[in-house]
Amino acid sequence: MIVKLILCLGYIFVSVSGKDASAPPGSVPMKLVNHAGSPIELFWVDIYTNIGELIKQTTKPLRNTTATHINSYDTHKFVVKFLDPKKTSTAEFVKGPKEEEIFVTLDPETNELKIIQKLKTSEIMEKINLATSLCQNLTGSEFSNCVANGIVEDVTRISDSKTTMTSYRDLMASRLRNYTCADETMNTTEPISSYQLLVDNKEYTIDVFLNMTTAKIWKVDNFISEEECGVLMEHGRSRLTRATVAAEDGSSVVSEHRKANQASYNLHKHNPETDPLWNLFQRVLGVTNYHAGFDLKPPGQE
Repeated sequence: MIVKLILCLGYIFVSVSGKDASAPPGSVPMKLVNHAGSPIELFWVDIYTNIGELIKQTTKPLRNTTATHINSYDTHKFVVKFLDPKKTSTAEFVKGPKEEEIFVTLDPETNELKIIQKLKTSEIMEKINLATSLCQNLTGSEFSNCVANGIVEDVTRISDSKTTMTSYRDLMASRLRNYTCADETMNTTEPISSYQLLVDNKEYTIDVFLNMTTAKIWKVDNFISEEECGVLMEHGRSRLTRATVAAEDGSSVVSEHRKANQASYNLHKHNPETDPLWNLFQRVLGVTNYHAGFDLKPPGQE
């Protein structure tokens, strides 16, 4: 019999950022606004396969005074061209690491395309500075209320967007967790690293799947003996109840997508050293303390 012990510390959640829930992982949204007076097209400069090739990013030309949202990556280079081939002016820009607004304008003197890049936060800062300037002759609460009124619409919009994204995250996180349990075709995650650890004169292989300061996941094969399994099964057989999962608010709830049962095992209160699972208990603490850097002691620990 092969028995696996998986030790999990911390909490992992799935979040979605950007304007589009289908945005590629790691991508950053940007908004392209056309103020050039004529229709334009946006191209990504390929530096990976066909070096220098321009890959069109818009399905149709962007008309004057209209905008489009695109998800891209830091350091990606883009070229803007007029739709009209007679207008030969072009402009280039490089995507930054944060959400941006890209304004395409036309210099009336040179008749050349120009690019203005602004961080998403820059727009709000400009409104705060404007409100501060308009309210500078006021004092005390009148000044505070004046500035607040000047930016309340933007703050409300940001707050509403955050609430919406949080609801999407919570909904997707629950469905994703349930999907991973229901899909029998999913492959087991490959460990990011492995190492050998000697415990009670026996060498175990520790497979590491996640190693962060706030969350750690690792697995130990053949950690529990046949005899220890027998003790757990005999103890739990009459005590099994529906297993619960952690809800988004931290409470424990029953998931209809999961059919597992669970039971608890407590060591002898007065003489834990005589418990048949005392050695297993010690091994669990030993591996946990070594891998996670803890100093857990038997009294009061789960």
